[in-house]
Amino acid sequence: MRNKEKLQGKNLSLQCTIASTVASSDVRREFVEDFVAVCAEADIPYEKMKKLRPFLIKHCKQGGSLPQNESSLRQTHLPRVFEQHMEAVLNKISGKKMWVVVDETTDIRDCSVLNIVIAVNTRWNSWFEAVKYHAEHVHIYKEFLLAENLSSQAVTNILNLVETEEKVQDLTVKMSFVSEGCSKLITALSILEGTHRPTAVSAYNVMEELGSYLANGTAKTCGFGPKTDALLRQMSINERREVLDHLHDAFHLAFTKFSKHWDTHSAKEIYKLVRVFDPRQAAAMEKQIEAYAQLKPLANPSAELTEEWIAYQYCVSREAISPSVELGDYWKGMSERFPRIAEIAVPYIYFPMSSINSERSFSKYKTLLTDKREALTELNTKRLAIMYFNGDVSDKWKT
Repeated sequence: MRNKEKLQGKNLSLQCTIASTVASSDVRREFVEDFVAVCAEADIPYEKMKKLRPFLIKHCKQGGSLPQNESSLRQTHLPRVFEQHMEAVLNKISGKKMWVVVDETTDIRDCSVLNIVIAVNTRWNSWFEAVKYHAEHVHIYKEFLLAENLSSQAVTNILNLVETEEKVQDLTVKMSFVSEGCSKLITALSILEGTHRPTAVSAYNVMEELGSYLANGTAKTCGFGPKTDALLRQMSINERREVLDHLHDAFHLAFTKFSKHWDTHSAKEIYKLVRVFDPRQAAAMEKQIEAYAQLKPLANPSAELTEEWIAYQYCVSREAISPSVELGDYWKGMSERFPRIAEIAVPYIYFPMSSINSERSFSKYKTLLTDKREALTELNTKRLAIMYFNGDVSDKWKT
């Protein structure tokens, strides 16, 4: 009783059980690994932890779990977090058909970098939207910049472009031409950049139509777009001739580059043939399976596949197909009726049409490996690049 009274009022620590100690350790480790993962996905260098640690200790219950030396984040925790990340990626893509894009570049160390991206847009239309905005507001830029009294080389360059009404008119016509005349290009890019839609069957048609549009534009004197045509009509003959020369040169340059790329494209014939897996186009294409021998699965067809192919051709020639049919759903629905063809068709309709994802990953890689981070080991550079590009895997490759 006396001992109990002595102990009363004293601040005594409680003895933790083994289970509670392990649980607490697991929580602290989870916090550290989540911190390592989010830094990798957001491209935050681990040396920034020195600045973040006091804040996290103050506002987060587990903030004190972070080690004082950031090297332990890279050496101890990053390898484990990367393994978890790759395991999540493999679980996501396991059992799924996929395409692979391979590309190479060099980094600031002059080292060759091989990039492999699996089915995972730059946003080409950002500059296009900017041109449309400038075309509508360029007439007020001179007054605005002079009123702001700004002094920089960029402002000087803009003022030189809009110093006279003639220059403003010329600039307005050219930007209106881009905003109206390039809409077909933007539409084509939007289709060709699609990586999660079955748009490969559209690639050949889109490219052929784009080539025709560019070829016709090298000689036409109108039909550029309502606003562009209206502005051209307001010009004098000499002014209009000069602007038209510029527009024709733009079309000619674009068509030359387009032809150089498309006429020698290694997959051009493939894109032409895969249209057969679009029932809306198949009816107008060659019926014999031998005509599609360049598509490897159809090169040496079995008797069962040939019989199924004949039935498919009969089906598309007799049954009306809705123009709005979604090809992925169509082949899913046909998988019982034409199982062999469906298995071949699905990978082809999702066939990649650009290496845009690879280029995006290169851009992210080059922001990750800067002059201040040259001490990164090759292995940790690879880990951080993969995690930065993939981001939160739970939100990728949804089915």
